[in-house]
Amino acid sequence: MPRKPQVEVRRALEAAGCRHTAQRAAVFDFLQRQTTHPTAEEVYRGVRRALPRISLATVYKALEALVEADLAAKLTNGDGLTATMVAITNDRFDLAKKLIELGAPANDGSLYFAVDMHDATTDMRAHDGSRLRVDHPNQLTSLDLITFLLSKGADPNKPFHGQIHNTTLCCDPEVNSSPFYRAAIAADVDAMKLLIAKGAKVDWSPAEYKKPGEAAGAAGGGRRGANGNVGKTASMMAMTGGRGAAFAAGPGFDRIGAPPFREPGTREPVEALKLLLSAGADPNAKAPDGATLLHQAVAARRTDAIRLLVEKGAKLDAVNKDNLTPLLLAEKPDPPLTAAQMQQDPGVYRPRRDKREDVIATLRELMKLGKDDPAPQPPPLPDKKDDKKPEKKAPVEPEA
Repeated sequence: MPRKPQVEVRRALEAAGCRHTAQRAAVFDFLQRQTTHPTAEEVYRGVRRALPRISLATVYKALEALVEADLAAKLTNGDGLTATMVAITNDRFDLAKKLIELGAPANDGSLYFAVDMHDATTDMRAHDGSRLRVDHPNQLTSLDLITFLLSKGADPNKPFHGQIHNTTLCCDPEVNSSPFYRAAIAADVDAMKLLIAKGAKVDWSPAEYKKPGEAAGAAGGGRRGANGNVGKTASMMAMTGGRGAAFAAGPGFDRIGAPPFREPGTREPVEALKLLLSAGADPNAKAPDGATLLHQAVAARRTDAIRLLVEKGAKLDAVNKDNLTPLLLAEKPDPPLTAAQMQQDPGVYRPRRDKREDVIATLRELMKLGKDDPAPQPPPLPDKKDDKKPEKKAPVEPEA
């Protein structure tokens, strides 16, 4: 491959918003002379021959600038994870911090994994159910690591797309989430507060993601897998949060009792919702299926969430795709229990659910309706427009 002149290197760096320095020039010159993909330490040892006083941290920063300018490629594993991300997901928080202190980038996606690990439980298992996930001793907690990453410039809104695989076990779920959105899924109030202070977008929701070379709508079947939460805001996810990491012990095994979190914290859905609304989240946000937050609070049977949402301006007359207001939804008869529900161990953890009659009474009170007053009926939904274009008729031949 022909050597790239320094004038082109300067131009590429400046176009990426990076300065052209002697150190970056020396690092790039070293890379151009290699036939393999060297590690940062190998680059450091090689560049020191020309610049004896250069530090490893400076080499890391130079490499990041060259990656930003498309002059170098970052070495990741087959899932696109950096060494720092791999360290965090394997419960090596102290190692992750050391890598960043040595110059590894803080905004490489590692923040998502630090937030994810704050949802870890002592009973979460590898995805084949064979053994417990590793729980190494660390001086840092995951919340400490989140704070450290944010102090080093990690972006709470940077999405992570992907899936983790390994050589012996089944793969983790497909991910399409930002660090803040992951905290909302967990109703992780402590992590959310740290992220909001650094500019987290409280009404962010995932856009549809497709893997390179994949047809539109193919990723996760459009609304499954990586795209299962497309269009749902953080508040919608927090409503059913606080359940801890997936138990993953295999078919027929369920978590008995409340999630045993590795680290203490506030993971109460309504507290998370209160934080989101105080930070400016929309109380009338609608999910792709037409359900508002108030409909979701009814489905979750949380009278405290219903009162909070109405206090913050949620509309009691909003309708879902079935043209049901929250009250009409609450008054619908419960569906019969499935066979799986009837066979479930009575000790299986279930989040708080208020009685159906209490949910109905709360809504009627807020709507100033008596117990026996008929529920207001919304007007019919407008007919769906027929998107089919009228068929073109063949031109009529004039009579001879």
